[in-house]
Amino acid sequence: MSSVQQLLTLCARTHLHPADAEALARCAAQITDWSNVAARAEAQGLGPLLARHLQTAGVAPPKAIRRQLQALTVRHCHAFAVRMRALAQILAAFEQAGIPVRVLKGAALAHLIYPAPGLRSMRDLDLLVSPADARRAQTLLAQLGFTAPLPPPGAPLPDKHLTPATRADAGLTVTVELHTNLFHAFERASFTLADACGPPLVFSVNGVAAQTLGPEDMLWHLCRHIAYHASIWE
Repeated sequence: MSSVQQLLTLCARTHLHPADAEALARCAAQITDWSNVAARAEAQGLGPLLARHLQTAGVAPPKAIRRQLQALTVRHCHAFAVRMRALAQILAAFEQAGIPVRVLKGAALAHLIYPAPGLRSMRDLDLLVSPADARRAQTLLAQLGFTAPLPPPGAPLPDKHLTPATRADAGLTVTVELHTNLFHAFERASFTLADACGPPLVFSVNGVAAQTLGPEDMLWHLCRHIAYHASIWE
């Protein structure tokens, strides 16, 4: 494993304990070419965490890299704030309409385990609703200004999620995927809102109550999700 790979591996955690910080500093001292470190970190969703952990470990990379990491951190914090404003609006609308919903993956994890907003990079907002509520929920997104296509009347719902809904907001395209199942029909697993095996985890998004999967359901989902997307060739 190269020194850069080791550095990114050490940064793939939410908190840096003293022993981790010492290991990170030793690893950083062995890097002779920093030119692609920021880009590689960003490709793995680790840009803001790398910036934070380097600072915690007292590591000063070359000025150009520091500026790149600062820019990535500012960009992710802005994107996070925009998405969370949209999410709070959606959750409030769903609550008023009586639509139960679970916030999935990054948007939930960012609040539950990360120490600061923007450290958890994400591409979209994933929400789980029941199949019976899917069309009404997508219609509500359209009323909130999203371009939110619906299947034709009488057509079956997609097996996993509806066509992503999108809205331009503060220079960012906010994308929302409404899931009715966590998995495609061709996968061996299936999980709908009715399949939750325990109480949800509760958190707050800009003062609006939110729920996500319980710990066992979330762990199972995330493990299967990463296995599905993993490629032995990469």
